[in-house]
Amino acid sequence: MRQRWKTEPQPTTWIATALPYADFIVKCATVLAVVVGAIWAAGTFVLFRSQVENLNLSITTQQVPYTGDLRLLIVHVRPKNLGKVLGRPDTYRLRVKEIPVSGQAWKALQRSELKEILSLNMLRHYPEGYEIEPGVEYDDIEIIVVKKGATLLVSAELGFEYPDNDDDNIDVHEVVRIE
Repeated sequence: MRQRWKTEPQPTTWIATALPYADFIVKCATVLAVVVGAIWAAGTFVLFRSQVENLNLSITTQQVPYTGDLRLLIVHVRPKNLGKVLGRPDTYRLRVKEIPVSGQAWKALQRSELKEILSLNMLRHYPEGYEIEPGVEYDDIEIIVVKKGATLLVSAELGFEYPDNDDDNIDVHEVVRIE
């Protein structure tokens, strides 16, 4: 008859005891990392739209005496890119409209009805295109000769054309009385 050998249980080492626990912890950490990565991606690209331009536009003016009844109107147009994507506007215009001196009290003036006295394509200085880098504020200056006593509406506009026919414009306006 054959004799079966009985083996005595081997003493377990601490590594053999800890291995199943370590494997479980690594698997949980992997699942947690995937969930955190998905939440970050959704927040970055869907909620905060970091792949889209985030531009601000401001305008300020200064007046300088020129000759006789003429003044120099110095217009500072300041586009600023608050986003993380390079902005490339398709249009960039500066418009000056004259507000009539004779007007009725408590009447709203329509910008479309004002007489346009000047329209400048601000992209004319940039034949290769205008690029607004992320986190940078630019200062574009135009100098215009105007008559003393005029009241003007100065407007600047950045325009973007998208392939899905969803055009987007950013504009800013300032009313200036030439002294």
